Amino acid sequence: MSNEDKRNQQWFDERIGTTLRRLDEAFEPQAPELQTMEVFVAEGKKALREKMRRDMLIFVLLAAIVVAVMAWTINRNLALFVALQALTALSVAGWMALHLLRLAWKGRTQWKRN
Repeated sequence: MSNEDKRNQQWFDERIGTTLRRLDEAFEPQAPELQTMEVFVAEGKKALREKMRRDMLIFVLLAAIVVAVMAWTINRNLALFVALQALTALSVAGWMALHLLRLAWKGRTQWKRN
């Protein structure tokens, strides 16, 4: 370090450094207590478990309804069953096509902006 750098550092420490240290001490962030964090994490885990259980229950109920309707349809009217299967396949294919087109369009417009 040159003499000029040392003088500049000394000037900074005398004039600004002590004030900055006092500000740092006054506004030092307070770390939360460990017990508070553990309670926060436990509550978050509990909320996630409850949401997962609810979502799984909805999924199982809807799956049971779909299977029951399909089983009933195949036993009652084979043509209706085939039509439902075709409609489902076309709906999924159409949704995927729209989704992929939307993604492609979004990517295209993003490249134009850059």
